[in-house]
Amino acid sequence: MADIYQRIWDAESSNNGLPAIRRGTPRPESGGYVEVDERSVNVSEDHRVISAVEIPESKKETYDLCRRLFDNYYLDPGIRELITDGEGQEESEFIEAITPLPPLQIAKEYIADRLNRSVSTAEFTEMIRQTWFLQGRAGSKHASGFEHVFVGEQSPIGNRPDDAVNTHMGGYHFWYKYYLDEAGDRLVGS
Repeated sequence: MADIYQRIWDAESSNNGLPAIRRGTPRPESGGYVEVDERSVNVSEDHRVISAVEIPESKKETYDLCRRLFDNYYLDPGIRELITDGEGQEESEFIEAITPLPPLQIAKEYIADRLNRSVSTAEFTEMIRQTWFLQGRAGSKHASGFEHVFVGEQSPIGNRPDDAVNTHMGGYHFWYKYYLDEAGDRLVGS
């Protein structure tokens, strides 16, 4: 299973993810898409890198469940989150929705292979919760895996932690979060 990252990527690309297309190219008739306007000239303050998104009904549930989690986090890593029971329920619903998806099933098989034993769905669900959500909580200076990858975390540049202008974003790898942040209230296709 040396190609685990590629296998997960391939499963995501072929089953769950949305293809990225360049602005001006034909949009797929089904399956959804993320339209990217990557030009660097002739842009105005209204320019959006992700110019349009179409999420098909079959994929909306996981995007909606993920979106509900975003307000559970602060960008400032100095402020640690204390998750309420309702927010914990949001995490559980998200994990329950993504666990059966092909990329996660490939990860589960990989873990079972590495542990040289079977891994139950309940055990795998708890591994996801521990890795993605519990690390980085109150008392820690580090973000959780979910927070780093899906939400992003802000850090000071140099030694001026109180100056918001001198900060940069770390993580922030999820196109959908970027799209929501960039689009604000003018969401297209969702």
